[in-house]
Amino acid sequence: MKKTTNDRLRKNERKKPIPALDWQIGEFERHANLELVIPEEVLMICRLLDLTPKALVEEFLDDLSKGYSVTGDSESNHLSEYFLRKDFGEFKFSVENIWSMLVELNAIHGLWPKGANTEFIEFHSQWRSKYLQYWFKKWKREA
Repeated sequence: MKKTTNDRLRKNERKKPIPALDWQIGEFERHANLELVIPEEVLMICRLLDLTPKALVEEFLDDLSKGYSVTGDSESNHLSEYFLRKDFGEFKFSVENIWSMLVELNAIHGLWPKGANTEFIEFHSQWRSKYLQYWFKKWKREA
């Protein structure tokens, strides 16, 4: 029997990793398949630049996840400032608290052990994962 697109999609859905945290389900699933309406202008720019919309969104999210660096003027800083100007989360946190979150994310990101051996990188990755859970719980209590 020939496999259909739906069969392949169902198979891919079953391959998703188990969430690291119990709330990483539904709309907050880490390995989410998002359905977006991409503005035509953005799609045209992406096509002209030979940049997929997926790559564009992934790059934005990666830059935002790095937080805000108090020592440099990077893409992450510009995106963090944009994020603050949009007032996301204003009903739960002050701008100062959201700023602190972004600065702390940058500090965590900056601890990556460049040039370390594989064993240490594995150890660091496990520590970082646990530390991010601590960071999340700390801010969740503040909400």
